Amino acid sequence: MASSPVKMEFSKRCPYIGCGETMDDEAASLDRLCSHCGAGITMCAACHAANRLLAGYCRGCGAGLGAEIWPCHPGLRTATFRSSISSIKKARVGFPVHLGRQAIASPLAVSGLLIVSLADGSIDLLSEHTGRRLGRLGVPEEIVVTPAMHAGRLFVAAGRKVYCHDLARYLDQSSDTNGKPVWSCGLGGGSAAHPALVDERTVYLASQDGETTTLHALSQEDGSAIWDDAPRFECGPTAPPLLVNDQIVVISLSGEAFLVNLASGTIEQTFPMRREVEPQVAPFVADNRIILADKRHCVFEIVLNSSDGPSINELHAMRARVTSLAAADDFIVAGHLSGLTLLDRRGHQRWSADDIDPVSVTPIVAGDTVFALDDAGNGLLFNALKSNPVGKVRLFGGEVGPPPLITRTSIAAVSAAGDVVAIEWQ
Repeated sequence: MASSPVKMEFSKRCPYIGCGETMDDEAASLDRLCSHCGAGITMCAACHAANRLLAGYCRGCGAGLGAEIWPCHPGLRTATFRSSISSIKKARVGFPVHLGRQAIASPLAVSGLLIVSLADGSIDLLSEHTGRRLGRLGVPEEIVVTPAMHAGRLFVAAGRKVYCHDLARYLDQSSDTNGKPVWSCGLGGGSAAHPALVDERTVYLASQDGETTTLHALSQEDGSAIWDDAPRFECGPTAPPLLVNDQIVVISLSGEAFLVNLASGTIEQTFPMRREVEPQVAPFVADNRIILADKRHCVFEIVLNSSDGPSINELHAMRARVTSLAAADDFIVAGHLSGLTLLDRRGHQRWSADDIDPVSVTPIVAGDTVFALDDAGNGLLFNALKSNPVGKVRLFGGEVGPPPLITRTSIAAVSAAGDVVAIEWQ
């Protein structure tokens, strides 16, 4: 009688090449790192098997492991974080991480990984849970605009070129230290001026050359041009292009808006806003609404209705210059030189915290709570009912960098000097 073959449970072992050691479920779920080789892992919610970061399917049960990318950058795509924050804690063990180089572009987070782009062209991959560096990529030019990520690929615009890195493959093959891009292509029409946008198959980028802004649509597969003719806007500087309701909106700082067809790249509609846009405030998209600030310290919105066409509504006249905006379905948060103000959906003031430092970077809206990073480096937690912070934590001193981001377990922030902090929230 034949004996039964020996069965090895590979799903409980480190998934990375060159390791394969047995994983401890509890430790792995807490650390998100292999204790033997230090590689980053993700745990399947269905069977708790250890899987490579950015793996498409669980090797234990076969369930899909769709990556969660945070944030959908303010003003670029509708982003809703529905869980409220009840409390914030001190920095996680392993933080702060001192990268020692200037950070201008906003960080990204995906499946337990913090992706921090630096001005010298370095891209550091850090564990969200321990601060340990899991890899480093790079491009030969400064990174000053926020990259985008989709399906395991990172799209980085630097200078007059775009680079595509396959992060899933890079993290899978831990022995590959080169981290070469899978493709790169030139941006005809100037240097990258705004954060990248992505949908399911395309990456969109805006370049600027003098008074001309050019909008590019590139295939995520190989970087080839999607549109026969890239639209050009001879209107001076523009705000970051926005993806709203399957169309791209380009807004000039002088007060003109353009609706671009995603399929053809043609400009379908142009309409005046009759106001100059505040250049230091990134727009924020909430459903079919674009929230902006103008140079008269007013918060206003563009509502894109498919039947009636765009409408422009003034919402609230602030007493101080607006420095940042965020929004949700029911309310709007405005950072300004005097602090922070919460408005309802129609622009009526609920409260204003005028005794805190200015809030110059985009706040985080989470359920019915708001997390704001003030210019002094303090993280402040507010709820929608009152102006007094219900939580406060010191993140770092010195100059505040790009906006903080939130994941399912952490709030991460990067200072202008390149110090990375991650705090826990509940």
